[in-house]
Amino acid sequence: MSPVKVSYYSDVLCIWAYAAQRRLDQLAQKFGSKISAVVDRAEAEKALHMLPLKYPEQVSSPTPTPMPMPTPDDVRIFRVRPTIISVLDYSKGFGHTDLVTC
Repeated sequence: MSPVKVSYYSDVLCIWAYAAQRRLDQLAQKFGSKISAVVDRAEAEKALHMLPLKYPEQVSSPTPTPMPMPTPDDVRIFRVRPTIISVLDYSKGFGHTDLVTC
């Protein structure tokens, strides 16, 4: 089986995303090479471009976000390389999960 690539993008406007970022920093210290900062500016810009697409109701709201979207210079984006992923597959029954080794 070929490796699975997972990219994690954090929403800088969300307090929970901030908490997750703090946790990622701790994980980076613990797991080292499995978590790396995205240093390619084009990839970081792509991630930041995708954030408003995740929340279209906010973009089209009469009261848009109170601040402009950050640039790659304003935030840190991390790539996480998991070793195991739990895949939820309802086609095999309610709550069925398969573990996929990366």
